[in-house]
Amino acid sequence: MFTINYRYLTEAQEYYKQKGYRVVDLKWVVPRHIGSVTSPEPNSQASYNCSDTLVLVGSAEQTFIHNAINGHYQAGDALQAITPCFRPLDNDDYSYPYFMKLELFVYKGMPGMTEDTICTDAYQWMLHYINPHNLKFVHCADETDIVYTPLNLELGSYGKRSYEDHWWYYGTGIAEPRFSVAVNDSFRPGYHSSPIPKYFPNTLDKIYEELLECRDVTNSLLRQCELADILLAVEQYAVSQYGEAGWDAIRDMAKLTQRAFAADKR
Repeated sequence: MFTINYRYLTEAQEYYKQKGYRVVDLKWVVPRHIGSVTSPEPNSQASYNCSDTLVLVGSAEQTFIHNAINGHYQAGDALQAITPCFRPLDNDDYSYPYFMKLELFVYKGMPGMTEDTICTDAYQWMLHYINPHNLKFVHCADETDIVYTPLNLELGSYGKRSYEDHWWYYGTGIAEPRFSVAVNDSFRPGYHSSPIPKYFPNTLDKIYEELLECRDVTNSLLRQCELADILLAVEQYAVSQYGEAGWDAIRDMAKLTQRAFAADKR
């Protein structure tokens, strides 16, 4: 079994926060009748009963549904949550009876939102690690899948569902370790020994990318090169936000910070 990469989960969580999905904590159990709303098989959760009335979630979507029915959400709420998923019937090379997943959920939609919105957001996240030539959309009867084509591996499903008088958009933000399987398959070691996400210049994320690259290298000369990249990423972001004068002011402030560091007061 592959190792769950929790860094991917936390990176994805931050990405979706920037997209407007609010982070919430959810229970890992739901009433049995709620579990059956999204369960592909009537008895697929039989092995993971918690009591006569509760089952472990097959997805955070089930807890979102339970909370929506109980009046916890308003129309337009865009939410995300990371929970385990328990699926006893899943057990093959890339499907596991339990795994971690960041689920996206939008209750009764938002202005301008379509069934493709969550799918597009997730696709853009995956591009940080995977070449777009290795991803494709597969449209089924009721939902759309994002598939990693070299392994024919489904990375997430997206669509619209309803229950009683409630409806919502749903989708996989990231599922681990399945996402790691695709990333590791597509990664080719070279200058770096582990996969590094790619972000746009002039962003805080670009600084984070360069920091990861600096941590990844062990050669002294290469580390100096990466430190130079960090400095450039910081400068580009600062200038894009505050202009050249602002960047000059930041460098002056750094001299004050240098004294604070030396005095061990920060």
